Amino acid sequence: MSVPTMVRVLSVPDPLASPSTGRLHWGAIALGDWIDAGPVADLVAGHGHRALLRGCQIAVFRTPAGTVHALDDFDPVSGAYGLSSGAVADVGGVPSVWSPSSGRRFDLCTGRCLDLEGARTVEVYPVQVRAGRVEVGLP
Repeated sequence: MSVPTMVRVLSVPDPLASPSTGRLHWGAIALGDWIDAGPVADLVAGHGHRALLRGCQIAVFRTPAGTVHALDDFDPVSGAYGLSSGAVADVGGVPSVWSPSSGRRFDLCTGRCLDLEGARTVEVYPVQVRAGRVEVGLP
C-alpha cells in the first residue's frame, strides 16, 4: 500500500494559474499508481499544462477533440523542458504537440517525433479522467 504524499500540481497556461479560479492548485497521490493532476475542467483544449507529479515534470494535454494525454515535459531533441508550452494540433489524423524549443512535433499517443526520423521518443504516461479529475499513471 502506498503512503499518500502531497505533490504540487500546476495548471498552466501562463500565468501558472487555473483558468477557472486564477489560483494555483494542489493534487495528491491517488490510490495505487494513479496520481491526481487536477480538474479536467482546467485543461484548455489545444494547450498544454505542466504538472509536477512525484518529482517528475509531466505535460498534460487536452486536444480540441477532447481527449486527454500525458507525456514527459522534456523534449529529447532540444534537451530542454517545456513541451507543456507547445501548441496542440491534429496532423494527418495524429494528435501532436509542437515543441517550442526544438520546433519538432511529437505524437501525443506514442511520444514519437513526427518530423525527425531516428529521434528519441518522449515518455508517454497512461491517463484517465475520473469524477472530473485527471489522473496520470506513473511507475
